[in-house]
Parts: sequence; C-alpha cells; structure tokens
Amino acid sequence: AEYLRMTRILVGQGIEKVRITGDEPLLRNGVVELVKDLAKLRTLDGHNLDLAITTNGHLLPDLAEPLKNAGLSRVTVSMDAVDPAKFARITRVANGYDNVLAGIREARRVGLAPVKVNCVLLRGFNEDQIVEFARFSREEKVIVRFIEFMPLEEDRVWSPQVVVTMDEILEQLNG
Repeated sequence: AEYLRMTRILVGQGIEKVRITGDEPLLRNGVVELVKDLAKLRTLDGHNLDLAITTNGHLLPDLAEPLKNAGLSRVTVSMDAVDPAKFARITRVANGYDNVLAGIREARRVGLAPVKVNCVLLRGFNEDQIVEFARFSREEKVIVRFIEFMPLEEDRVWSPQVVVTMDEILEQLNG
C-alpha cells in the first residue's frame, strides 16, 4: 500500500516509468497484485505507465504470463554467466541456467519486450563470458548490457583491478 501511495505521488509529478527491483522482487508476496495496482495508474497525459521489473529470472517461467496479464511492460534479467556449468557455480543453483533461460523465453513469448539481460563483469570471475553473452544475445533475441561493477558497500573489499573496462569488452567482441 505504501509503495502504491508513493508511486501515485510520483506519477502525479510526471513520472512515466516504474521499475520494480531490489533483492528478488518475484519472491515478494503479492507482486502480481502490485503490478496490477500500478497498471491502473495513468501518466499526466493519460497513458499507461511503462512498468518494468528486474529479476534473477528463477521464478520467471511461472510468473511471466501473470505479470504480463497484470500490466507489466518489460523485464530485465540479471545474469553473471551463460555457460550452464559456470552459472551453477556462481549461483549455487543446480539446473538454474535452464530455468532462467526458460523464464527469458517465456517472457519473450508473452510479450514482455524487449527482454534485457544485465551482466556485471569481474576479472577472474566471469570476464570469459563476454563473447558467449554476445552469442546469447543474438540467439535468444535479447538485449545484453554489460554493467560496470560499482562497489556500493563500504566494507566490501575490492580493487580497481577487478573492473573489466568497456575497452576490453569491445576488444574481445571485435577480435
């Protein structure tokens, strides 16, 4: 109820796009109902809101269609690898890759388009996935976005050496 009240105020100020994110929003009780309530709001010029969600995709196979029917416009899936074995090692979820892939395909099937896939690249972690993500983008007809690593927690140990730069990404893709 509080999210809806806050969103109603922001839409009244001219906001036209709303993204549901944070932790894993598909685990949230009532996420379909929240989307349904948000979909009732209208922009200042009377149009539907552009409603999007960012998810890890694990629950997407079952929720893509209900979310679309509730009024969701688009979906973004966060993935760190498109190699099934590497995906399992990173997420510690057996068969997780196949499930997330099924969710991406289901999202496309029901019209949550364009489906976007975000990948944070880290040296020594998943930088070997750059070309594979490009291939995945073409084969699955999704938009892959490489997101630069940003340490947001003060106590997280990191160094600039773990960051994979855009120049390095382009060099691999053009090589």
